[in-house]
Amino acid sequence: MPDKNSKPTTPRKAVAKMSSGIDWARLSAPFAPSEIEWRIQEAGKTKEGKVWAKCFAYVTNRAIMDRLDEVAGPQNWKNEYKAGPAGGVLCGLSIRFDEEWITKWDGADNPEIEAVKGGLSNAMKRAAVQWGLGRYLYGLDVYFAEIVANGRFFSRLPRDKGGDSFKWNPPALPAWATPQNYQPPPTEQLDPGESPPSPEPPEVANAVSAIRNAKSVSDLERYAEVIDGRKAKGRYTADEHKRLELEIETRRRALTPDEISEEENTLFLLKDKLDKAALPLEVENARRWFADKQVGDATRKKGEELIAEVDKEIAEQPA
Repeated sequence: MPDKNSKPTTPRKAVAKMSSGIDWARLSAPFAPSEIEWRIQEAGKTKEGKVWAKCFAYVTNRAIMDRLDEVAGPQNWKNEYKAGPAGGVLCGLSIRFDEEWITKWDGADNPEIEAVKGGLSNAMKRAAVQWGLGRYLYGLDVYFAEIVANGRFFSRLPRDKGGDSFKWNPPALPAWATPQNYQPPPTEQLDPGESPPSPEPPEVANAVSAIRNAKSVSDLERYAEVIDGRKAKGRYTADEHKRLELEIETRRRALTPDEISEEENTLFLLKDKLDKAALPLEVENARRWFADKQVGDATRKKGEELIAEVDKEIAEQPA
C-alpha cells in the first residue's frame, strides 16, 4: 500500500515555455495549509456506535485569486461566467500571454442546489484546476476527519444514519502537499513553572464554536443578541463577553460568498425568480417552488413577504 506521505507518481506532459514570463511551477505549487479548506464527504457510524467521517480538501477562491495576482499579475487574468448544461454555471478563467488571452473553461452543478456557492465559486475553482491551481489535491488519498469533543468544526450525520451531531478536526496534509520548506506555526510553550490555562467554561466554548461555524451575517447578528442577553444576566464575565464580540467580528470579516448558507441561497433564488416575474402565474410558480423548500420559520416569513410584495405590485399594474 503506497505511503500517504509520498507524492503520487503520475506522468506529466512537458510544458512549453511561453513568452509571458509566467512561473508555471509557482502557479501550480501547493498552497499553505491555512489556504486549504476541508469538507465532509461521507459520514456514518461503526457497529460499535462510533462516528466516522471522510473529508476532502479544496483551495479557497481567495487563495486562487491571490496566487493569480502574484504570478500573472492582477491585470493579466480575468474570469467570466455563462449558463451551463442542465442549469449549471460555466466559468472561463483567462490568462493573458503577451497580447493574447487564453481561456480555459469548467463548470459546476445545477445552481438550483447551491446558487452562489455551487454555481459561481465552485465553477471558478474547477476552472483554476485546468490551469494547475490546486490540481495536486486530486492526488490525495481518502482522509478521515479526527472526531473529537472539542473539534474546530461542527457537522451532523444524515437522518438515515441517526442524525447525531459531532465535532471534528481536519487531518494533516502530507509533506508533498505543502509548500517547499513549509514550517507549521509553532505551538505556544509554557514558561518554567507556568500553569496551563484553565479550560474555558462549556457555555463559552460552545458559543465560540457556533460563531466560528456561522454561515451568514444574520447568524452572527443573532449570536450577538444572545451573548448580550447572557452578559446582562451575569452568565458571561466582561472578559468573556469581549472575547465573544471579537470572535463575532473576526468571523464577520472572514465571511465570503463561499460560505453563504443554504437558506440564504434559497432566498437568493426566490428573489431572482420574483425579479423576473411579470405575470401572476410566474409569481404562483415561485410560491410553489418556495413552499417545497425546507427552511426555518424566519426564512419562511421573509420569503412569503417577498412574494406578497411582488404579487401586490403586479396586481396594481394597469391592465
